[in-house]
Amino acid sequence: MALLMTIGAFLTPMIPIPSRIVDQVVQPLQLIATKIAALLLHAAGVPVLVSGNSITLNAALDVIILDVRISSLLTLVILAISRKQYAPRLKCAAGS
Repeated sequence: MALLMTIGAFLTPMIPIPSRIVDQVVQPLQLIATKIAALLLHAAGVPVLVSGNSITLNAALDVIILDVRISSLLTLVILAISRKQYAPRLKCAAGS
């Protein structure tokens, strides 16, 4: 039973997050990234115009959504947590 719960706890976060929820998280992050980039460009003496997620220089730049990277980040966080949780147990089992 404990093994099934462990497997279930490990596999549950691998279910894809609905895009509506991802969009609610990603959009504010995109706006923050746009503002920081515009501030850095302005500090470097480059004239910029910011409109939403777009930064206009001589040509338009868009801050695009990267769902794949966010999903990968979530997977890496889950793997790091599971390693932290179970690594001490594995070392003890291997030593005995």
